[in-house]
Amino acid sequence: MADMLTSTISDKIPSFSAVGVATLVGWLIGSILFAGILGTIFYFVYKNLIFNKTIKIYRKVGNKTVLVAVDKGYFARVGNAGDYWLITKKLKKTLPRPTIQSGKNEYWFFEREDGEFINFGLGDVDSQMKSAKVYYIDEDMRLARLGIQKNLRDRFQTVSFWQKYGGMIMNLIYLMVSTILLVILFKEIKGVWEVGHSMAGAVRDMAVQVEHMSQRIGGGMQVTPLLLPFFNIRKGFKKWLSK
Repeated sequence: MADMLTSTISDKIPSFSAVGVATLVGWLIGSILFAGILGTIFYFVYKNLIFNKTIKIYRKVGNKTVLVAVDKGYFARVGNAGDYWLITKKLKKTLPRPTIQSGKNEYWFFEREDGEFINFGLGDVDSQMKSAKVYYIDEDMRLARLGIQKNLRDRFQTVSFWQKYGGMIMNLIYLMVSTILLVILFKEIKGVWEVGHSMAGAVRDMAVQVEHMSQRIGGGMQVTPLLLPFFNIRKGFKKWLSK
């Protein structure tokens, strides 16, 4: 009975060879490596997407306010009351949520002497200058500045020949080319007039010869009405040329 039970269980359990075990282990290790690489890629993509705020840190260096760092950050929710704070990526700092936005998803902070970060913006420059009793340049000063600029340009700036006379030379070339084209056009029109005049004379001679031929034959042909349009054309050409 025991032998029968042992044989039955051994038949149900699949047999494993060395090659099959190696293949199974290889697939398992490959799956773990693929999952790890995929998880790493997803982590970095998620971090780049979540850190969507640009943080610029300014500090007073040598009595001047200069930009000392540019970092990324995101707003993290704190508690259930709707409060948020700002978490930076490189500086590893947690700052109060800024309220002054200097650009699209861009916030500026100034680091005070005590190490406190203060959110700030440019503000209204015109209003600040008027509050400080700073007056703008009047029109007389603007005209004087233009005059000084012109004198400096005429004295120290070298103007090439083409910069000074290029426009005038191009206008003269255009005028000469236009004149030549007009002369050629009028010459061709005169040739057409001469051809028309000679054609009218040929039509007239032909009409005279036909009339003489008809008189010699004695048929009494009336050719004048037929050739009347040619004579009208000749008269029209003569009147046009006389103008």
